[in-house]
Amino acid sequence: MVAVEARTRLELRFWDDPHQTWITCLSTDWAYGTTGNSQWGPTGPAAYLDYSGPACGPGWYATRTYAEIHRLYSNYDIFWYWYGGSTTSGYEWADQ
Repeated sequence: MVAVEARTRLELRFWDDPHQTWITCLSTDWAYGTTGNSQWGPTGPAAYLDYSGPACGPGWYATRTYAEIHRLYSNYDIFWYWYGGSTTSGYEWADQ
């Protein structure tokens, strides 16, 4: 497998009940690295978010992670772009 440039980011999200929307309480910066395989299996960048207790107070929390690879796009122009997506965990209640 050819190594490809990759990045990942992690968010801690909080349910803002008055506005009926998820807001981001904490977030990592993008972590960059390469994907590929080593003797231990698949490799890639990792993000770690450290927090002590409910960052936005008691309420519903979820995490959202983003993972993308840098790939070449060629139609009429040739350029590189980030390709990937995100996924959100289930949510859970946290008290202070």
